[in-house]
Amino acid sequence: MSIDESSQRDMGFAAYRYAKGEFDGDYSDYFLRDHGPGFDWVYIFYERLFKIESYRDIFLSRHLITYLLFIFSSMIMYIWVYKIFSNRWLASFSMSAIIFNPLLFGHAFFNPKDIPAMSIFLISMAVSYWAFTKNKKYAFLLLGLVCGYSTSIRLTNILIIAPIALFFLIDLIQALKQKKGTAHVFISGLLVCIGTCAAMYAFWPALWEDPIAGLTYAYETSTKYPWNGEILLGGIHLHSLNLPWSYIPTWFFITTPELFLFFGIIGIALLIVRVVDEPATYFRNTPMRNILMAFICFFLPVILVIIQRAILYDSWRHLYFIYPGFVLLMTFGFNELLKKKVKLLLWSICIVQFILIGRFMMKSHPFEHVYFNNFVPHDEDYLMKNYELDYWGTAQKQGLEWLADNDERYGIKILETRWLLQYNHMFLNDWKRDKFVFTWDPNEAEYYIGFFRTYPYEYPNEKTPDAKIVHERRILGSPVLRVVKLR
Repeated sequence: MSIDESSQRDMGFAAYRYAKGEFDGDYSDYFLRDHGPGFDWVYIFYERLFKIESYRDIFLSRHLITYLLFIFSSMIMYIWVYKIFSNRWLASFSMSAIIFNPLLFGHAFFNPKDIPAMSIFLISMAVSYWAFTKNKKYAFLLLGLVCGYSTSIRLTNILIIAPIALFFLIDLIQALKQKKGTAHVFISGLLVCIGTCAAMYAFWPALWEDPIAGLTYAYETSTKYPWNGEILLGGIHLHSLNLPWSYIPTWFFITTPELFLFFGIIGIALLIVRVVDEPATYFRNTPMRNILMAFICFFLPVILVIIQRAILYDSWRHLYFIYPGFVLLMTFGFNELLKKKVKLLLWSICIVQFILIGRFMMKSHPFEHVYFNNFVPHDEDYLMKNYELDYWGTAQKQGLEWLADNDERYGIKILETRWLLQYNHMFLNDWKRDKFVFTWDPNEAEYYIGFFRTYPYEYPNEKTPDAKIVHERRILGSPVLRVVKLR
């Protein structure tokens, strides 16, 4: 169980109850109404359809749905890339770049916000390709509906409209020059707008009463969410209200596999050169226009976050939706390099990279999300002293399970330091759950279970000389979980 899962479900059910006219109070005052509940409707429908009621089964089913969406979106990536390049090997490479990103794969099990937002954004980009290729009115209406639904999951997903609007503008100018097809372009663009507004309104109850006020509130809170905390990056404790412009680029650079970065940089550089040399290939309605869309969808969100000085949480998770665009850019760069006389060498390097990533993912499961590439040291305790690790707190479940397996007693007293431990306790199997009791009094507790986020582990310390570490789970040389026997 991750930190936000319980509140995310509460948010989804609040929207569900409001839609049924059963919400207790004024929904316009509900503090989480700015969070798009678009994908939470799927979770709720699944729970209701299969009559899932137990806490453990509810969240296991949510994990399953999130993971399946992630895998489905990677398959869409395959189809999208194959349609652009007509090459099954490149399509397989791009799909693998989604699945074999340890950070995203780890989050795909428990992250109910950023992974659905990224997955639907990827699908909307692929649907955009299909719509412009078909060039039919029904296709553009469907594109608008997908974009609107994507935005109802996370407001920042509306940025997909930026490249789409640019392409319509280019097509309109071209139609005006040729003096034909102007009405079709105009109507198609209008259908995208109508579909976007309709789907966003339908799947976001906070917009039903006053769409403008609802969107304004969502925008203001998304850019300046009132979280007053600290984040560890490069050994420095950064304040959430005063993050440096390099925050997102740094996290992206150190948590993306090295070969992916190399191909991505090559793809970006080549695209800039090609757009200058042969702009028609990338601006007109051709398959290569998608590479330009990927460029915009990768850079525009980062630029806006820097300009607006948006408040961000740990790592670059709020911007996971930029990754599919980066994958297309790196596939473009990889494809161009394959045209040289080093094809065998390049594929060999790719295989080695995927083997190394796969080895890390198997060894680190279920903590694949605690991944750092080799641009940062993996010395003992280095990552713990310099970066956020298991900032979702998922390790607490493994800590409870380890104790249940290694302490035969019942009534084991665990020090309660945050409610997240209770969530993971309810997520256990019945026989393990019954073994624990919780206390907020450190003088009564027998064990402390900690995960690493921002600050050093609370125990053991100088005030608890008898405390000793009985279990740790280390990833890349640093502990993401610590079980301490207090007495």
